[in-house]
Amino acid sequence: MIEPYCAEHLEQVVALCAAEGWPSYPSQPERADAALRSPGAVTLVATSGGAVIGFAHALSDGWWGYLSLLLVADGHRGKGIGGRLVEEIFRCSGVTRLDLVSDEASEFYRSRPHCAFDGFRLYPTPRLDGSGT
Repeated sequence: MIEPYCAEHLEQVVALCAAEGWPSYPSQPERADAALRSPGAVTLVATSGGAVIGFAHALSDGWWGYLSLLLVADGHRGKGIGGRLVEEIFRCSGVTRLDLVSDEASEFYRSRPHCAFDGFRLYPTPRLDGSGT
């Protein structure tokens, strides 16, 4: 079942991130919850028997979107859950395209209808004191 994210899902979403070795959400759960529910965000969870087995988080201006996070629990991969989450992001947000960057799941995204473009990741300019890196 795919449903909108709510605060009751936070603990399980954080646990999924921790199991995948993604440190940001587990280190700051309150901030993660705020990000997942922020204006312009569309966050969905996939559940089975009450357990969160995957989630997708996208940012949208209502026309185009950015797929920020997509994660399916290891034991549930290869069953179409990620694809259904992406389809529901499109349906719920009304976006006409989703942009994304992937270091580790390129084959999954290549299996979806897509156009490939060269991309860049922009970071703030490091300050002389080393902050902002």
